Amino acid sequence: MNSAWIEAAKILSVNPTSQVKCPECSNSYLEVSDQYIPGQQIFERFIKCPKCNGSSILRMTYKPTV
Repeated sequence: MNSAWIEAAKILSVNPTSQVKCPECSNSYLEVSDQYIPGQQIFERFIKCPKCNGSSILRMTYKPTV
């Protein structure tokens, strides 16, 4: 993962609705979707460019709401 993807991932790990341009093509904003893993306090955040298909996956933890 190059430094531009790392910076994009840092931003989107805090706020997945942030408008971040694709680090590869700069022609589109990255799209984010989360997939929660049943029975665990982790989820995977999928980050993808709809134009060039550049992508990254973050594994993150969360605290469940009671």
